[in-house]
Amino acid sequence: MEAAVKEEISVEDEAVDKNIFRDCNKIAFYRRQKQWLSKKSTYQALLDSVTTDEDSTRFQIINEASKISFSFWILKK
Repeated sequence: MEAAVKEEISVEDEAVDKNIFRDCNKIAFYRRQKQWLSKKSTYQALLDSVTTDEDSTRFQIINEASKISFSFWILKK
């Protein structure tokens, strides 16, 4: 029984016309996401406020700049 010959496939970089594709810097959605991710969030979850039961979860998030807290209640459908 002969060993199977492994065929190598090569994709030439020049085979793709790069003029028809936009790079990430030209896509507005990507730029906004990158800008947003580089900022530090002013919101923080209060982990000691998390409570769960069989059909819901409750927790609080605080805006560290304004010191206003928000209560969230997630219900299982």
